[in-house]
Amino acid sequence: LANGKFMSTYCNFSVLLKDDDMDVAILKLDDEDFEYMYLPLASTTYKYTPLKDILMVGNLDEGELSKNVSLIEGKITSVNTVDARKSVFTDMPGTYGYSGSPVLDKNSKKVVGLFLGEVIQNNSSETIPCFTPVDDLWELIDKA
Repeated sequence: LANGKFMSTYCNFSVLLKDDDMDVAILKLDDEDFEYMYLPLASTTYKYTPLKDILMVGNLDEGELSKNVSLIEGKITSVNTVDARKSVFTDMPGTYGYSGSPVLDKNSKKVVGLFLGEVIQNNSSETIPCFTPVDDLWELIDKA
C-alpha cells in the first residue's frame, strides 16, 4: 500500500477482462479505503535487446500474504515465438512462486512483462525461462 503497510485481508474486485491463453486477467480493485501502489508499464515501443538488464520480483514458498519478496537480476537473451505468441527469453531462474511476477527494466524500473515460466527446449529436459512482453498487456488493457 502507498502508506507502506501490507494488506492482511482480501479486498473485493471485479474481473474486467481475462485471457486464458495468456493466463492473465485485468482486475479492478473495489476497495476505495486503500491507496494502492502500482508499478508503471513500459510503452509498447520497448526494445527487448539481448543482454539488457532486467529484474524480477517474486515470492518464494512463503504463502500469498508473505511480506518477504525476492529480487532476481538477469538479462534478456532473445525474443521467440512460443505457442503462436511472442515470448521473451531470459537467463533468470524462475521457480515456484514466480509465475505472474512483474519483470522490470533495471534502469527505468518499469514493467516490461509478466513472468510466464519455463519452456522445454527441443524435446529435451532443458528449460528456458521466459516472460510475456508488455505489448500483450497493453493490448488487454485497451480491450478492457
